[in-house]
Amino acid sequence: MKSKRKAKDGKESKKKEDSNELKNLLVFLLVITIVFLAIGAILKQQIAPKIQTEYSNGFEFKKVGGSWFTKMLSPLYGVEVNANFRYAPSEVRDIVVEGDVKKFVEREINKSFFTFNPQDNLTYMAVVAADLAKYLKVLNGIDLEASCTKNVTSACEDRPIISCETEKTEPVIYVKSDAVSKVSYVGNCLIVQGSGEGLLKAYNKLLFLWYGIL
Repeated sequence: MKSKRKAKDGKESKKKEDSNELKNLLVFLLVITIVFLAIGAILKQQIAPKIQTEYSNGFEFKKVGGSWFTKMLSPLYGVEVNANFRYAPSEVRDIVVEGDVKKFVEREINKSFFTFNPQDNLTYMAVVAADLAKYLKVLNGIDLEASCTKNVTSACEDRPIISCETEKTEPVIYVKSDAVSKVSYVGNCLIVQGSGEGLLKAYNKLLFLWYGIL
């Protein structure tokens, strides 16, 4: 009888040990699962791209990739359009502005000359020309006509030769290379100047002023 009882007690003890091991294993797996989920959540927060947001004069800007996006209302057509800029308003506030540049787009015009010195670095000027042409046409119904300040290259042979000094009646946008980044409006001539990124910031500042963002 005693041997049977001992055998029975041994089996029960073995069952308890197995049960405890199983419980410990389940607890261990649960802890490991929780740890991995926590690590995954932390990594996801670190890896997920953070969208930068900025506000200026009622406009919300969000940075996606390398551009800042917002929505603007066309003063001519009264429709909302999606717009993207290379810089946020806070990045161009220090650009110097002389004259009331908003008067340029407030004039009742449907065309303006876009002029430049063909001997300047044209890489950044091409970017400025494309963006200005897009926004002026879409938002204001103004076409840009390309011209040159002087006829010294084949690209200017068939273009009007226009400068702020020679043209006193028709609206002119003169984009030029200069060490100082600045936007100025004198008479009928709007001058956007700068060097490299400074030129891009200057024209970005101009757009923000035109459309009430700054």
